[in-house]
Amino acid sequence: MFDTHIHAYQLPARHRMARECLVPAVNEDEWSDLVALHQHHVHFWVALGVHPQYADCWTPQHAMTLERQLRKPGVVAVGEIGLDKRLNIPMRVQEQVLRSQLRLAVDLGKPVILHDVHCIGRLLSILKEERVAAVGGVMHGFYGSVEMAQELVALNLGLGIGRLLLNAKSSRLPSVVKTVPAQSLVVETDAPWRVAVADWRRPLLDIITAVADCRSWSVLDAVRITRNNARRILRVNGEGSHE
Repeated sequence: MFDTHIHAYQLPARHRMARECLVPAVNEDEWSDLVALHQHHVHFWVALGVHPQYADCWTPQHAMTLERQLRKPGVVAVGEIGLDKRLNIPMRVQEQVLRSQLRLAVDLGKPVILHDVHCIGRLLSILKEERVAAVGGVMHGFYGSVEMAQELVALNLGLGIGRLLLNAKSSRLPSVVKTVPAQSLVVETDAPWRVAVADWRRPLLDIITAVADCRSWSVLDAVRITRNNARRILRVNGEGSHE
């Protein structure tokens, strides 16, 4: 199994499973620790970036430091980056920081890990303007419509399918999972949650099983397909190497 969004550094060491995953940063304070995390867990790939909730901390120095860190072993993506309307940070500031990081991603040929809350139209416009289709990536925690999913897929982006698929009140997401191309689906836990979980493989398997049910796949096929999609999008292989 491949979890494409797990904050593994926030988990106790005993809960860090020997499986492939992508661990995204949310601010500069985490960058060095995540690079070191990959050194100890070679199947823990890393995304570095500044989450929109920290956009007001961004400076030109951040851009220079991030560019250096993105070149280090195990750093395969730029993220978690994006836009979030819930935040008390001006949208012009969020957009400026997002564009700076998207340009770094395109210049360095790194896929992006995207965060969006109630800004998808504006986010799509920026992604097109910044030519993100050239590097691709993953829309983390996708919760939108089939039509929105298709627009993201057209930009060479995978869809991060998470716990929302397990919610019986989620009416749109099962239709998305059924409809989009199989090669666009990846799975994520976004762990840790606000509840104690002894084994983070269990919720990941629950999400994969729900994907399998939507697609009429076997669970083993769902594991294989979503894992291979994650490896392709992030350009890593199963041997702990970056392609």
